[in-house]
Amino acid sequence: MKIYSVDEYVAGLKENCLPQVFIDFRSEHEYQQLHFKNSINTVPEHLFERLYEFPPKTESLAIVVSQLEFQSDKSLIIDFQAKLLGKGYSVSAGIVWHKNSCDFQQLDKISIFETGNVYYNVFFPNPSLKAHLDLIETLLLNRYVSSNSFGSCYTDLQCDSLIPSKTQGSEGLTKNLNILDLGCGCGRDLVYMASRKIFHPIDGAEVRWRCIGLDSLDYCLLKARILALRSGFSDQIELYHAKISANSDHFLPVKNNRNLTQSNIFKFYVSCFPQYSEIDPAVQFYFKSIDSLPKQYHLITSIRFVDRGILDSIDNLLYDGGVVFISTFVQGPNIPHFDKPAPEHCLKPNELLDLFLNKKYKIISNAIEKIEDGRSVNTFIAQKPWP
Repeated sequence: MKIYSVDEYVAGLKENCLPQVFIDFRSEHEYQQLHFKNSINTVPEHLFERLYEFPPKTESLAIVVSQLEFQSDKSLIIDFQAKLLGKGYSVSAGIVWHKNSCDFQQLDKISIFETGNVYYNVFFPNPSLKAHLDLIETLLLNRYVSSNSFGSCYTDLQCDSLIPSKTQGSEGLTKNLNILDLGCGCGRDLVYMASRKIFHPIDGAEVRWRCIGLDSLDYCLLKARILALRSGFSDQIELYHAKISANSDHFLPVKNNRNLTQSNIFKFYVSCFPQYSEIDPAVQFYFKSIDSLPKQYHLITSIRFVDRGILDSIDNLLYDGGVVFISTFVQGPNIPHFDKPAPEHCLKPNELLDLFLNKKYKIISNAIEKIEDGRSVNTFIAQKPWP
């Protein structure tokens, strides 16, 4: 790993393939004065709690430290690199931020730099979801426009609640599509969905995603809450510590078996958002009781681990013309075997295809794909029929 000054790194970007995602260990004050775009500003003790915000391990990273820190400990960058290498990440550059090494009045005019307390979404959503989302949104918009379900300008789809528009002022309202993410985990896909900008094909009004995530793991929901707040999409993302009852379309709350306030992730949460330190965390990120969950959805996603018992429930939870997106592990002939997940947590090839064909769904995609660690998943997309 080569160690650069800031001006050396900027010069090298023009000639070499250097990392363009930065883990910046400088103080918050220094970071706000000037930083590389696509940076994660953190302190060493929070590093491992924030790995879910990182890009895939195939992406190379650069470490940024201040000159003062580097002078006091020459091994600092190597130590940080070793910690990240131990988690499977690649670190190919270190940068020592020396205020006198270059003209910062000129640097802040270069497009790779930014000022202020800016948060960058450098993580990636599920690749298959991202690849198919334009098509899914087109299917949904065409379905509801053709059936006149949008109604008049600035009314919602299928009586879904309205979200204040960021682009039309405080009084403007947008049309909404809603998504239910079953097993939303740390919320990366929900944040990506919330960031999407799509527009009504007739009147040009903005259409935004109302994003609803369910998970049985409270610490994952807390990570998702942090991500929603940091990225500025907490107004569009609702998180519920809940699950779907097997073979029904009823939502059930999940009870905590431990005190989340004693966990490292809660301590990290409070350090980021101290205004919530005196409040029961359940109030803060399990916003509402499950009674406030919508009864139906335009898009339902379930990625990686799918419970067979809820597959039949998806049909009742989808609006007519809604879309289901599932990407889950499979085991079967000619599919390489892995120890994890256990066979009972894997579907059979064409199991989803047969189920939804029997329900007269239009099959959009049914493919066996490999994820980054080589395991096979069935990525399946289908649209519910409508009268």
